Amino acid sequence: MPKLKTQAITDKDLITFVEEEADFGFEMRVLHRLRELGYDYAPSGTYRDPVTDKMRQFDIRASIITKHTLLSLAVECKNIRTHNPLLISAVPRTTGEAFHDRILHRVDMGFNRTTVEPALEADTRYKVGETVGKRTDTLVCRAVGRAK
Repeated sequence: MPKLKTQAITDKDLITFVEEEADFGFEMRVLHRLRELGYDYAPSGTYRDPVTDKMRQFDIRASIITKHTLLSLAVECKNIRTHNPLLISAVPRTTGEAFHDRILHRVDMGFNRTTVEPALEADTRYKVGETVGKRTDTLVCRAVGRAK
């Protein structure tokens, strides 16, 4: 069994942890990069999963307007490292998962009109039977000693 360190944790140790290891520090670096790219952002958000009807959370809400387009993102941060990889378990996509909607905003005769329309089957990127990620797990690698 590995021994715990007996030295005191220093300011430098804390800074290194936040900058290189801490999940919250990673989220703050992602927020900083989004700001550099011109996105408006807010930490965390929730949505209702249309397949399971469960409430879900994500780490960052971000949006940017370019010309006539508004792009809104729900960002989930995973602080992946060689000793803490991300495993994505996947299965074939069902018919109930093979869809996406488009939010369209039009100005028609001076009136703003926003509609939500399902994408046509030929236009959707989500095809029945293709692989879809269902669950993520982070793995923690530990040194394993061998019995002699």
